[in-house]
Parts: sequence; structure tokens; C-alpha cells
Amino acid sequence: NDGGFDLTPKEAAKNQLFENAQYFIEQLSKARITDMRVGTRAYTDDFSPFFGILPTMPSILVGGGLGSSGLTTGPMIGYHLAQSILSSHLVDWNHYTKPIGTYIS
Repeated sequence: NDGGFDLTPKEAAKNQLFENAQYFIEQLSKARITDMRVGTRAYTDDFSPFFGILPTMPSILVGGGLGSSGLTTGPMIGYHLAQSILSSHLVDWNHYTKPIGTYIS
């Protein structure tokens, strides 16, 4: 959460990921790891995700700020956004997210 936009692979991160993976795959060998890639995860100042109707353009739905939870919650949020579009029934997102205006002006 404090790396900013530094996309330099870190040996400590690589070692931690390897150790976590080795817990599930005991025969995993570091020699089999040939590449490591680093990316960013969009997150908000308070680490809260946001999704729903864009206040200034009500025909547009947005989703963002998922941070590290994006891999698990992103598909579900995307599904519900898509269902809102396909069914023309907009969901009341207030129970699940802060107002989008908190993050997008």
C-alpha cells in the first residue's frame, strides 16, 4: 500500500509469494520461476472501493478503487454493474459503497 508507482520487482515480495505458493505446491522450485511482473492496483485514500452511477453522467456506470480486493470482488461488482445495464434496473448501491462523488468530481 505504500509503494506508490514503483514497478520495480522486489526480491522480498518474490520470496514471500514463493513461500506462500510452496505451502500449496511443496515441490515448487525457485529454479522454475522464470519471470516476475509488477503492476499497480487502483485504490482510494481510505481504501474503500466505489461503484455505481457517475453523478455527472447518469448513463455511465463506474467501478474502481478495489485495490488488492479487485481480483476477488471485481468480477462480482462487474457482474452487478452489467446486470444493471442489461435489466435497465439500477441497483441502489448506497448499502455497498460510499458516494462516487467522494472519489470522482
